[in-house]
Amino acid sequence: MAGIKRVNLNQQIADGVLDILRNGGYKVGDRIPTEKEFCEELCVGRNSIREVTKSLALMGVLESIPGKGTFLKSPPSDINMGQPRLSTVIKGIPLQDLIDARRVIEPAAAGLAAIKVKNNPDLISRLEVAEKGRIQSGFSRAKLNEDLGDDPNSGFELHKLIVELSGNQVLQKIIVMIYDELQQARALFPVSEEEYASELDYHHAIVQAIKSGDSEAASNAMRIHLDNTERIYSEKEGKWIGKQ
Repeated sequence: MAGIKRVNLNQQIADGVLDILRNGGYKVGDRIPTEKEFCEELCVGRNSIREVTKSLALMGVLESIPGKGTFLKSPPSDINMGQPRLSTVIKGIPLQDLIDARRVIEPAAAGLAAIKVKNNPDLISRLEVAEKGRIQSGFSRAKLNEDLGDDPNSGFELHKLIVELSGNQVLQKIIVMIYDELQQARALFPVSEEEYASELDYHHAIVQAIKSGDSEAASNAMRIHLDNTERIYSEKEGKWIGKQ
């Protein structure tokens, strides 16, 4: 198989893995190729293969047994990687529950951050640097699904900073857990250029409200952003279901 172009990379790798399983005659219960074998076949790095197999395991396609290998858990012909459903479970937690938790926590955190940041040049500077880095990271990284939590310019990191600026240590610990789970789900959702541009606009509105010290406006801006995020994912789910 030819090397995969770095466009919607995780989705393409997942499609490549599923093609190998479909065309190789693998049945439920069979041990699948190793990470090294997938890497050689698809001409991609081991980390990319590992992330994809984790995602497929979360979707119930694969099962990894320590010391024995990874096995096919459900027929690969039943899987469409194009648009995963919001009911996807992340380490036992439904994705919808994580989204709902964000809608409870983050508007409150943004409101608290506005109070803490007001008239504090150092905190305002941190917020401005984070937003600028988010813009400069560019659509290409988001499109390649590289915009995850280990990227200091990712959307997740901007949100984490806002919660940090709230000064509430409980909220900080909870949001870190939520985003650790969401990193795995985010890799499954392709990002369009329009969605990326819209996200930057929402982020700018949130940052401006926090910088102005307007707690209510900051909470509302965050709430609107999260509502829009859920709407986008719901629309993607609806299109996916309509193709079945």
